[in-house]
Amino acid sequence: MTNKMIAAAVLASASAGAFAQSSITIYGIVDAVYVRESGGVAGTANKITSGAASASRIGFRGTEDLGNGVSALFTLETGFRLDTGEVDASGTIFNRQAFVGLKSKAGTLTVGRQYTPWHQALTQVGDPFSTGYAGGSKNLFPDFGSNVRTSNTVMYSAPAMMGFTADVAYSAGEQSGDSSAGEQAGASIGYSQGPLNVRLAYNHKNSDIAGGPDVPAVNRSVGRNILLAANYDFKVVK
Repeated sequence: MTNKMIAAAVLASASAGAFAQSSITIYGIVDAVYVRESGGVAGTANKITSGAASASRIGFRGTEDLGNGVSALFTLETGFRLDTGEVDASGTIFNRQAFVGLKSKAGTLTVGRQYTPWHQALTQVGDPFSTGYAGGSKNLFPDFGSNVRTSNTVMYSAPAMMGFTADVAYSAGEQSGDSSAGEQAGASIGYSQGPLNVRLAYNHKNSDIAGGPDVPAVNRSVGRNILLAANYDFKVVK
């Protein structure tokens, strides 16, 4: 009886696989350097550092064809410190990205923890080092914290048409008593054709904290960022 049940389960799995095409990819970056620092208050120090060019990470992404031009997708990505083996954000599992969505000819809709349109404009257009290395754009631009990625996010990416692209994202603050406290929104529109790549991005963040029993509300000014980035590839220089 047990053997028959196992055989039936295997047959069902094989049949399901015949009707739906799916794929899962494991990817990542393993980045470590030997560093010698001198001139500091503590004197000279020798150490191994993780993520000098790009943060070390491991991720899983997958797609499944649902038919009629629609596919499901997901991404789960966590960062880690190669020098110690620790997760780079304690108390988390997939601290970098964790989202699921649907893709069709009408565009892509994703839900979860994701990169903001602002950060994507920097990494994909504005910064030749993709926000890595010591000369990264984060030294000049507010590209850290929730400006980089946000939780509780719904994002829509329009399909590319005649070189134009667009993204719209909304992140719920999820604070009881105040629907706008902690919310964040962003958008971008870009044009890429031949050697020219241009993108305009906007980021809007409400840093208010909703009040509660015996806890006063905190009202802060809304933060707004606007970025216009462009590059042109002359083949010998970009």
